[in-house]
Amino acid sequence: MDSLPSKSSSITLRDITADNWEHIIRLVVNKDQLALVPSNIHSLCDHQFVSGSYVRAVYANETPVGYIRVNVNTQQHGLVQCFMIHQACQGLLFGTRAMALLQLELENQGVATLTVNTKPFETVPLEDSPAHFFTALGFQPGNNEHQLVCELKRSDLSTKYRN
Repeated sequence: MDSLPSKSSSITLRDITADNWEHIIRLVVNKDQLALVPSNIHSLCDHQFVSGSYVRAVYANETPVGYIRVNVNTQQHGLVQCFMIHQACQGLLFGTRAMALLQLELENQGVATLTVNTKPFETVPLEDSPAHFFTALGFQPGNNEHQLVCELKRSDLSTKYRN
């Protein structure tokens, strides 16, 4: 990463293309978060072979800082497969703003709910769990004990964290 973006950087979600994929696969989370998300290259490879897979690069101004992969099924339900912000860019609200943009994009495509599988979160201490991040964004416990679900018909989140 050439220069670090700042908290005031504009956050956008972009397609992953032949021009930026190599930057995306070089992004990594903090060492204590490695068990929570697959590597970006592994997730991108899976994306190529999974129907309904949706990927986005997270940019702060013109710098790639994160990666998102969601699988959307035929019932218009999304499941977050990978959501990461590069270790040097965490704590700058980029993840919060990127998730708000993702929710708005998916809602505009007719996706009704977005789910996060929380089973991997059990591998880290409760105070370090990403569950806090997702519940602060409006995700609620789902029918399965290892899920957090967000109804996407909520314009408050997407406008609250808009750039």
